[in-house]
Amino acid sequence: MGEGAAAAGMSQSVASRRVAALEERFGERLFERTSRRAVLTPFGRDMLPAARQLVQAAGVLLDEAEAVKHKPGPARRVWIQPEDDVPHIRDPLTRLRDAVGLRPAQVLAAPDLTAAAAEVLCSGDLLLCSRAQAAELALAWHPIGELTLRRGYALTVVADGNPLPMEVRLGEAIARCLGVDDPAATGGGKPA
Repeated sequence: MGEGAAAAGMSQSVASRRVAALEERFGERLFERTSRRAVLTPFGRDMLPAARQLVQAAGVLLDEAEAVKHKPGPARRVWIQPEDDVPHIRDPLTRLRDAVGLRPAQVLAAPDLTAAAAEVLCSGDLLLCSRAQAAELALAWHPIGELTLRRGYALTVVADGNPLPMEVRLGEAIARCLGVDDPAATGGGKPA
């Protein structure tokens, strides 16, 4: 307990009181204490991943607070629609965010398209969207540097066990709704 307290910059007695308060709040013991050391209980081990996430989030919050204190005016944000908050889109965008020096809070997943569009229309923020969607929302559209992102959807049909008629009838319309500029180029629409 002493080493953990020192790493956190507090006395062992303060750390012990804080751990005891958490244990009282949770209604379970986090540590088994002996005169020589403290060992995580099964409950403590189960809570460890969530505790690590909380510590990481607190670190991000502190970094954001420092950056905001030293930066004039609000930073522009890039809003991601919920349907784009998936690994094959989010991960390359996160790497790009880090490469160009944006803060984590500058690339955010919106709860829905309406909220994202409202933020963009009322500020200098940006929205990750297709060219077609930008036109529908009366937004200027620009590519993200050399990064090419593609939405991917799978159409599954149970009617007669043959999805082909559904794809032929609706593929192009669905692709247009999803903002694909050229449905035939991405495999949607009528087969060749």
